[in-house]
Amino acid sequence: MRKRKRRRFWLLTLPVSIVVLGLVVGAGALLRNVQHESGSGSPPQGALASSPTGTVLIGHKAADGTVDLAMVAGAGHGVKQGSVLFLPTTLQVQAPSLGVQSLRDVARLGDETLLRTSVSNLLGVSMPGVVLLDDAAFAAALAPAKSLTLDVRSPIRTADGSVNLPVGRQVVSAADAARILSMPPASGKEADRIAASQAVMAAWAPTLRTPANSQAVAAAVPALAPFLAVTPAKLTVDTLVTNPTGTGADQKDQPVAAETLQTVKSDFRDSMLVPDGNRTTVEILNGTGAVGVAKTPAECAVPAGFEVQLTGNVPGFGEAVTLVLYHDAKLRSEAERLAATLATAKVEPSTRDLGVVGLALVVGADFTGCAPAREGTSSTPANTH
Repeated sequence: MRKRKRRRFWLLTLPVSIVVLGLVVGAGALLRNVQHESGSGSPPQGALASSPTGTVLIGHKAADGTVDLAMVAGAGHGVKQGSVLFLPTTLQVQAPSLGVQSLRDVARLGDETLLRTSVSNLLGVSMPGVVLLDDAAFAAALAPAKSLTLDVRSPIRTADGSVNLPVGRQVVSAADAARILSMPPASGKEADRIAASQAVMAAWAPTLRTPANSQAVAAAVPALAPFLAVTPAKLTVDTLVTNPTGTGADQKDQPVAAETLQTVKSDFRDSMLVPDGNRTTVEILNGTGAVGVAKTPAECAVPAGFEVQLTGNVPGFGEAVTLVLYHDAKLRSEAERLAATLATAKVEPSTRDLGVVGLALVVGADFTGCAPAREGTSSTPANTH
């Protein structure tokens, strides 16, 4: 029996132990190597340098002021993983002060800040930047790449016929790639434009890992610096799942809450305003009668992790004091947290049910804007609804 045990030791136990030890040592060396690459010992090169955690909205601004191409790009901690998420411009979003609008019209009817707030509110992610480019800017941004190899999965044809690509791997000039991003497809279909733009983005982003390319892009289009800062080493290109209604010019895409949250958790987990995505919902009510009142309080509330679900007016207006109302006593702490994002606001219980939202923000004549940012404060909600 003892000889059998010794034989088992030499033939099985010892070799297995050596293999396990080797794996542990190897894993340790790999971990040290990753830490060295992402740590302060040697800074990352090119577009990966100084990459923050966060997201940036990039779009193409047409001559009429509409945004006909929209994507959100972001990278996680360590800038090893990242995503580009395309948003249908027919997507219906809550644009505070304008109500529900198609994404394509928000910047035209409001401004770029409102567009950023609306997308951040939709996705529930921190969004420090928004970059809207015209045709010339897209051409300048792609020019350093000289040419791109696209994986064309459905035929690409621009409206003017200048680009016509069959299915398969296709090498295109940087100028043609820019035309694909800045020009609608011949079919006029939103899905075709997104598919073509995805192919360009998947081919272009890897070129930005080269320091010379990323520096050339930054020099040609300084506005793209936020995008270059989050260009990741490994990129996922995706499209937000929606429920389309109507056809052609009347098509509208409705966001699907469950699908949106799942996509955000997968693509932008490190940038989520609330870790589990369960944000307290808010209705902003105009109590003064002034135009565009909901825009600024939304800019205060959304980055703090609140979801603006409705906007409206107080009958008769005439509200002197800005109020944050709650009906459910469990949401008092959330009401206080919302009030803290504003320069002036009182918190009061509501005698009526607030319906589908957890809190109501009544903007009064004393409203002056957001509260100054305080160091060390947290935007993490105590309760959500």
